[in-house]
Amino acid sequence: MPEKQTVPLEAPVVEVMLLEDRAQVTRRGKAMLSAGVTRVVVRDVSPVLSDKTLTVRILPPAKAQVSDARVVRFGKVLREDRPAEVRELEKALEETQREAKKLADDRRLVDGQLKSLGRIEELVLQELEQDAAWNRDTRAEAGGQLDRNEQQAAALHSEGAALRVRTDECRQNLRDLAQRIAQARNPATAIGASIEADIQMDVAGECEVEFAYVAPGACWRPWHTAERVLGPRQSVLFRSEACVWQNTGEDWTGVTLLFSTERPSLGVEPPALSSDVIEARPKPPVVTVATREQTVQTTGLGATVEEAAELPGIDTGGDVFAVRSTVKADVPSDGRPYRVPYGSFEAEAETDRVLMAELAPAVIRKTVQTNTGSMALLAGPVDLIAEGGFAGRTQVKIVAPNERFALGWGPDSALRVHREIEQVDEESGLMNNMLTSRRVVTVRLSNIGAEEASVKVTERVPVSEVEQVEITVDQKETTQAKTPDENGFVTWDVRLGPFGREVLRLVYRIKRRKDIAWGTL
Repeated sequence: MPEKQTVPLEAPVVEVMLLEDRAQVTRRGKAMLSAGVTRVVVRDVSPVLSDKTLTVRILPPAKAQVSDARVVRFGKVLREDRPAEVRELEKALEETQREAKKLADDRRLVDGQLKSLGRIEELVLQELEQDAAWNRDTRAEAGGQLDRNEQQAAALHSEGAALRVRTDECRQNLRDLAQRIAQARNPATAIGASIEADIQMDVAGECEVEFAYVAPGACWRPWHTAERVLGPRQSVLFRSEACVWQNTGEDWTGVTLLFSTERPSLGVEPPALSSDVIEARPKPPVVTVATREQTVQTTGLGATVEEAAELPGIDTGGDVFAVRSTVKADVPSDGRPYRVPYGSFEAEAETDRVLMAELAPAVIRKTVQTNTGSMALLAGPVDLIAEGGFAGRTQVKIVAPNERFALGWGPDSALRVHREIEQVDEESGLMNNMLTSRRVVTVRLSNIGAEEASVKVTERVPVSEVEQVEITVDQKETTQAKTPDENGFVTWDVRLGPFGREVLRLVYRIKRRKDIAWGTL
């Protein structure tokens, strides 16, 4: 039986589909093959690829058949010609050691000269005392000598400082060279891999082969950038990018990237069900009530009406789709993050200033815009760019196409906020079976800027879920006689003139029966 001919095949990576925790890699290459069985070898592939996912396909119009395909792994020395490298490193080490010895001698010489100058200064001062005892005025000569000593000492100190810096650098070079020599004398090895495929050709000709496999050690997450564009009407330029990490052992150069939200790691088995036991319990003799935080669930800001014409996992809202990068990318196998763009849009923005002093004592600049792109915005961090510079970072949740969403752009530095809350508990008389607690919330705003500012201020009032507790807002004492909505939020629209001030008050009372126990969650 004739021996199979082995042909090396250049099959670079042309496309990579990135999933949440792995990558599907596609390679393509062409070669002239003779009739019969030829073994093609693709070198420098990822050594961690999954063997069972390897597929080899002949692209038309070639008439050929793949009879076998496999992954071959082997150990390889990371560097060659070790003896020559060791000799060069040892020569550099000897030169550095000689330099270190010369620097040490120079430092000892400088230290000796400084000690001599110190001794001379002591002798000059002693002679000055003796001359004064003999009634001789030698201050001019002594002053000149001391000045010359001081100048020489300053020059020596500068020279000594430079020598210390060079000595530290020399010591670091010695440590680095010793480490490199140790590594060169003990060659490190790594695991390499290649793909071998046996191809049967009826007639000789050119054959294009496609290799596909799945490799771990790669992932991606969405990352966005929002930039405020100033003009007649303010708009926001929103760019979506994929932050890509990979350490598969092979570099991806000039490849097309696809980013998929599929999660194969979740499997296809349904979750196990457990029994939910319902049992009756007697009603407690004392009713206990407590305050708790409740998140108001919404479905977003809603979609605009068209004319007739979060490393966390990827939040997709349950949908599975893939997006393609807009440019060919280079992603080395070094485990570092690389950002690759895959979408952008620009939309007009509604600007506003909001204040929720209970959460943060600052007026936040906010924009509301519409996702005018063709795809949903995936949940993830958003870098904010304003006035040409980095303004901060926020996050967005998943936003469907044509849906409105909000972005916070940080506090307004010209507005100051101070919030106080006062609580007074009152107990009713013997004839009344109620306890009353009075709460007073005071919010003070001041504008230290020279421009007028409009602020939407929001405070909240607890909402009772039991009939034994009654919560009412005192409209007479509350600014503008405001009342809360069904969720307990009270809002004011405040206009602050240049260097203006405003004080808002919210007063409400909590009444409960004396036989109601007040607990905590």
